[in-house]
Formats: sequence, structure tokens, C-alpha cells
Amino acid sequence: MAKKTLLLILITMMALPIMTHAQDDDMEREIFESEDENFTFEHPAEWLVNELSAAFIITNSEAIMDSIIEGEDPPEPESGDLVMTLLIMPSDFLPLLGIEGETLDELAMSLLDFTSAEADTITTEPDIITIIAEDDDNLTYDIGYLTFVSSEGDDGMLAIYRINDDITGIAIVAAVLDELEQHQATIYDMLISANYDGTVDDLIATLSQ
Repeated sequence: MAKKTLLLILITMMALPIMTHAQDDDMEREIFESEDENFTFEHPAEWLVNELSAAFIITNSEAIMDSIIEGEDPPEPESGDLVMTLLIMPSDFLPLLGIEGETLDELAMSLLDFTSAEADTITTEPDIITIIAEDDDNLTYDIGYLTFVSSEGDDGMLAIYRINDDITGIAIVAAVLDELEQHQATIYDMLISANYDGTVDDLIATLSQ
């Protein structure tokens, strides 16, 4: 990734494919809890999380996280590095931000404009993946997503899904070229583990800080 363009964006902001959710039992996990204690999600234990209002920057690179905290340009990522920004917002806010569509895949497409991601080549057209919970076949999660190669040569992914009836999650992901696929199961694990226990008013108050 030069890979800096998409990282800077991250910092500042038919048949459905079906996947059975099965976590890697060998991967140790931690639960991240937001400062207001309303939002939680699981992530690999060695990964780092930085909270900025209702945005959560998640990476497996200490060098990249240090640059974010220090407000510096991110370094050239090494093979295996990934950065994800997870945004949470009231679902009613989406049209106000220009994120519009009747379905999750349509909403995913509109994220290109919202994030200003410079997608040179869309590698996976907007689609919806349905993930079946490992321990409950009746529990499913739908995620709208698309993947692309940016004009800077990064692998990128945009995803959108409902955390609950009132709250939407948006994920903006950057990875080294040709390495996104190896991270996708981990990305989905983090997304579907997210839980928001507060109210819409609580989240608006957080966004206003």
C-alpha cells in the first residue's frame, strides 16, 4: 500500500454467498469495550485498537498504530499488515451522509463516495454475504461489501451491516496488495462480534463529542 492514501482515508474517517462462521480456536481473542461501555467487539489479542469518538481504528501493525496516535503519515506497510476503521452510527444518519440504497449491497456501493476511496479496479462487485453462526444455524448476519484495488495499489474493502435495528456499522479496510483475502475471515469475525448496548441518543451524544 503506498499506499498512504487509503490509510489516510481510514484515519479520517442473484444468490447470496454464504459462510459458516467458525472462529480459529488457536487464535487468542480479546474483547474491546468503548470508553462509554456501550460498544464491544472481539479482536485478535495481539491486534491494537484506538478509539476516536464512534470510530475504532484496528490494526495488527504497531508501527502503523504509533503513527496514527502521533498524527504522522503512516509508514510503508509490511507484508501481512492490515488496517480497519470501524464506524458506528444511527441508521437514520445514512441518507444524511449520502449513503443510500435499498439493500446492503447498494449501500456498500455508495460507500465509495462516502469514503472518497479511489478505487481503480473493483475486484468484487457489491454483494451481500450471509454468515451463519457456528453454534446456531438460525442466527445469521448479512454484510454488504465490495473489494477493490485503489489507485495507489492497495487492496481495499468496504463493508456495511446492521449491528442492531437502529445502529449500522461501516468497515473500511486496507491491506497490502493481494493479501486482503487472507484477512477476510478475521474481519468478518470482528464485525459480527460487535454489540451496542446503548440507545441512539447515547450514540449521538458520543458522535457530538
